[in-house]
Amino acid sequence: MSYIGNQPSNTAYLIDTFSGNGTTTTFTMQIAPASPNSVFVIVSGVVQSPTTYSTVGNQLTFSQAPPSGTNNIVCRYLALPASNVTTTAYRAYTELTATASQTTFSVPSYTPGFIDVYRNGVKLNNSSFTATNGTNVVLGTAANLGDSIVVISFFVSGVLNAIPAISGGVGISNYDASGQGGSGALQLPTGTTGQRPLSPSTGMWRQNTTFGYPEVYNGSSWETAYQYQVQALVVAGGGAGGQDNAGGGGGGGVIYVPTYEIVPGTTYIVTVGSGGTRPTGGGQLAAAQGGNSSFTATNYLNAVPLVAIGGGGGTGSANTGAAAVGGSGGGAGSSTGIAGAGVYGQGNYGNATGGGAGGGGAGQSPLNGIAGSNGAATYISGSLAYYGGGGGGTVSGTGGSGGLGGGGTNVSGTTFQGATNNGTTNTGGGGSGHYGSWGGAGNGGSGIVIIAYQSATQRGTGGTVTTYTSGGVKYYVHTFLTSGTYVA
Repeated sequence: MSYIGNQPSNTAYLIDTFSGNGTTTTFTMQIAPASPNSVFVIVSGVVQSPTTYSTVGNQLTFSQAPPSGTNNIVCRYLALPASNVTTTAYRAYTELTATASQTTFSVPSYTPGFIDVYRNGVKLNNSSFTATNGTNVVLGTAANLGDSIVVISFFVSGVLNAIPAISGGVGISNYDASGQGGSGALQLPTGTTGQRPLSPSTGMWRQNTTFGYPEVYNGSSWETAYQYQVQALVVAGGGAGGQDNAGGGGGGGVIYVPTYEIVPGTTYIVTVGSGGTRPTGGGQLAAAQGGNSSFTATNYLNAVPLVAIGGGGGTGSANTGAAAVGGSGGGAGSSTGIAGAGVYGQGNYGNATGGGAGGGGAGQSPLNGIAGSNGAATYISGSLAYYGGGGGGTVSGTGGSGGLGGGGTNVSGTTFQGATNNGTTNTGGGGSGHYGSWGGAGNGGSGIVIIAYQSATQRGTGGTVTTYTSGGVKYYVHTFLTSGTYVA
């Protein structure tokens, strides 16, 4: 509907209703009004003059008993006294020295009408200056050089009205319902992330303009109503083992985040890295690195991408340089070689001993020998499991075992043992090194991505979904063995 001028708006009043019986003259109201003029009284549809009733505290007394009727007495509170509210006035004394012909002076904030101005000790009357914008004072007559201008300004805060702290004191009628054809809305305070309250209280709500969504303080941190927290495990593919008296492949990088925030409606791209492939000839500088795995949002720009780096490949004895770096580093093939470095927080470095093993998960110390280092442990799927184990190395026919977390093992050190040499699929384990020159090293195991959360119902889709219960709490687990998408 169109209007000339501003669209009409609704204003909420607190209302009391009573039923007259022809004899009762005194009725008890919910709130004690400030005065009889602060309550609008209607009896049987007729507005009453304040001279026909009085108020003492929360007692409404008529000079004559209202007639009988059901809810025929209506009291609308036009203004409510505010209790337990402190009104504060801030006084600022500002002394200024004028320049020649200066008329405008900047002063602290003030409420117009609450300001005094003195020129050389003489108080100016209100017609001698203008002070209407709350920040400046403009003299009617320009000051002389060196004049002393003293401004005493006030900023007054107060309460014009209040909603009573009683049952029913806040209802739908207290919210703005003047939306164009809508049902109304509650206006939240707005501000950037940097403007959050310094000492928030539990239950505070605000609109975060940095992110564009409302958020609530849960007692320890700000969280959005749209988000929910998950556990996220991202494991990259393991590196392949080296050839010819070679070091094992490093385990794929492992990222585990116990509290990762997910935004409903967002699509997350899941990439599962493949394992590195073994070299096809002797004396290779380094076997192939495993592929990266990742978990990244497509339409939520503030999401932190999780990218695990593929494990480094092992090297053969012909290489005296460095083995490949990766999520965990590959093992060196020569006693003079250098083990590959790992990515901080995702894995460890390989073993530098000739034919040394690949590195394992972050926080795991590399072993001084040909056994692969263990990977990282997690309970994300409901039971203990390791990921990103280093592949075993081999020296002079003696094969090393793989580390926990899918690291490949060379049983004899001289003969390719098929799957035994390979890192385990979907663990990010590194492949084992090989003593011979051709085709005996292990491939790295492919990676994996797991998203888990506690909920009574399933919240996201994607991957293979399983559940488990721990401590009476139900968990949903989304397991990605290949690349895909997780829709929150």
